[in-house]
Amino acid sequence: KGRAARAMGLSRTTFWRKLKRHGLAAEGEAQ
Repeated sequence: KGRAARAMGLSRTTFWRKLKRHGLAAEGEAQ
């Protein structure tokens, strides 16, 4: 379970980094 949780956190961080790169993270956080 720990490994799965860590993978989820990693993918989530990468996901948000990609959004920020496209300038979508700011809009998502505003909501």
